[in-house]
Amino acid sequence: MVLQLFRCLTNCLSRRSQAVREGESPPESAPSRQPRHRGDAVPEGLRPLLAIPGIGPRTLGYLAKGGYTSVAEVRAASEEDLAAVDGVGARGALILKQGLSK
Repeated sequence: MVLQLFRCLTNCLSRRSQAVREGESPPESAPSRQPRHRGDAVPEGLRPLLAIPGIGPRTLGYLAKGGYTSVAEVRAASEEDLAAVDGVGARGALILKQGLSK
């Protein structure tokens, strides 16, 4: 099985190299994506929370979907309420509360 995988990979790489030598662009294996920058899809009222280590745009997106739109709302919520938001979880809620208490 490993040998078959190796053959498949070398065959794919040799075809890609041949296409480049012939001046063709190599086939795309995955659609290209624009790099996302930290905070691109984060609501303005939640952006200050990006300063908390361990909290990123994805977590803040979940908070926004859960109805939180400002730092004050997150600060006022209990750790249990934050953990109940789909995608945040107990760990995210703990990190948020510890980060806001500093």
